[in-house]
Amino acid sequence: MAVADTAGVTVWFDPICPWAYLGRDRTDILVDLGFTVVERPYELHPTPAGTPPRTRPIRPGGRLDRLHREIAVLCAACGVPFRPPTTVTSTRWALELTEVVRAHDPGSHAAVVADLFTARFVDDVDLGDPHAVADRLTALGLDTARLMARTGAGDGADRVDRSMDEARALGITATPGWAFPTGFVLTGVHDREQMARWGRRLLGRSGGGRPST
Repeated sequence: MAVADTAGVTVWFDPICPWAYLGRDRTDILVDLGFTVVERPYELHPTPAGTPPRTRPIRPGGRLDRLHREIAVLCAACGVPFRPPTTVTSTRWALELTEVVRAHDPGSHAAVVADLFTARFVDDVDLGDPHAVADRLTALGLDTARLMARTGAGDGADRVDRSMDEARALGITATPGWAFPTGFVLTGVHDREQMARWGRRLLGRSGGGRPST
């Protein structure tokens, strides 16, 4: 398929967000249509600089537990594996790590982002635990010590801040959020067929605005 000049899309994510996890299925629809997609970090629940991640259990029957059960149904409907996580934590460190990977091992960036989502929503890994995340990087064949050292030195902090500033400038304050070169911004997870229709209409379009349904 010939890809138009306007086929580049940016999607903002936080690997703790179940909607962003389901949104990866919608991103795959865009890729299948011929879009190229760049994944950028967005910390949903910012923590003060230097604050260590704090992991807490998800209360059975609570808001997050109910949300994850809803997401499980939606994931099953489109064949996406999903296991409701049992804990919640800050992802700032993990997001900074993805930007360090983008800068120093760009060919591995997409695999790292995908694996963080798998770790969270399939394997129930605590993304606030550097040792658990390090094991995932090692399994992917990355130079774990080098990447984690750069993250610990703050290499990814400014990149995450810039990414979030760019998202907010477009009106994106939650994940997932997609920005098309046409000026169209889409937030939240929408019906798969609707996503495909919007994608087809946006391919090659030079003007902005929300595509008609």
